[in-house]
Amino acid sequence: MSNLFQVGVPLVRGLTTRNSKSSFRCIYSQANIKGGKQTKYSFLVGAYGIPKNKKDSSGQYEPFNGYPKPLKFDNSESSWNVGEDAFFFRKDAIGLGDGIGGWSTKKNSSSALFSKRLMYNTCHEIGHFKDGEDDAEDSEIEISSSSVLKDAFISTLRDMKKAKLKGSSTACVALLRGDELQVTNIGDSGLTIIRDGELIFRTEEQQHSFNYPYQLGTEENSDDVSNAQTFRIKVKKNDLIILASDGLYDNLFDEDILEEIENVLDPDHEGKILNPGQSLDKKKSSVKLGVQDDEAKPLFLLKSIASVLARRAYKVSLDPDCTQSPFQFHAIYEGLYYHGGKHDDITVVVALITDN
Repeated sequence: MSNLFQVGVPLVRGLTTRNSKSSFRCIYSQANIKGGKQTKYSFLVGAYGIPKNKKDSSGQYEPFNGYPKPLKFDNSESSWNVGEDAFFFRKDAIGLGDGIGGWSTKKNSSSALFSKRLMYNTCHEIGHFKDGEDDAEDSEIEISSSSVLKDAFISTLRDMKKAKLKGSSTACVALLRGDELQVTNIGDSGLTIIRDGELIFRTEEQQHSFNYPYQLGTEENSDDVSNAQTFRIKVKKNDLIILASDGLYDNLFDEDILEEIENVLDPDHEGKILNPGQSLDKKKSSVKLGVQDDEAKPLFLLKSIASVLARRAYKVSLDPDCTQSPFQFHAIYEGLYYHGGKHDDITVVVALITDN
């Protein structure tokens, strides 16, 4: 992601396939709900990321898969960077910010720090409210994904002012309350919900013009949380949530994402997953999807899905022979010539809806 603030026409993009360009329709409402009540479900989360500019001694990319050291600030252990991307996760919330790469050529700026602090502060704000394992004594306190992001944005502006740095980032935050998932999204990161192998929901990209996403930032002319889209979606046990930066969505079509998830499943495609430690190339035994006696089994699935999605997107982003990509598709749609994928930070957070 490269563009900063410029004059453009608002542009919203939805579900992207090789054969069409349309908004994916689902049942939701753009509204907030009261939170603090006891949650019915929780998240089990796996994550994987590939920073675009980080290479090891062999010249290969060095992927994130676990808990990297904090970039800055002693209390940043609640959020993690993948290049200029950043994310956090809790049992009741996940969030991702994609720092705007255009700041990399500006003095006294750090979009990586901005996205990291934005995600840390969002996680911190959610922590002020009761979750599924706490008493419901605060059930009348109002909480929403948009309100916590708004407060986190204010805190992040203070952090950046203290650090004397500028920056900006997209943001997508999902808050699980009861059997409803609240999603607030600004910019072109995105969240997808998959149920029984079917894509049932996908956020829409918000762009002022091609490759110029809505963004929260330190500049006066940046967007505000009030510009974000907010959704409420009913979820079910074993729903799969894919939260990712545009490094994934610019390089893989929705059917590619579904294909890679299916490839991690057992060959009979009946909602089964591999045993922990079993090679992805030798799918001989399996267990049903979902948390049972051993959390390691579904956790292995989530990490595997995050990994294969990020790696395939990375391959497309560098492939000079790639003939089709969502980024190329959108560029041509806007009347621009472009060929191939888009080289970018790639962060994929995969969450499974589970019983408390």
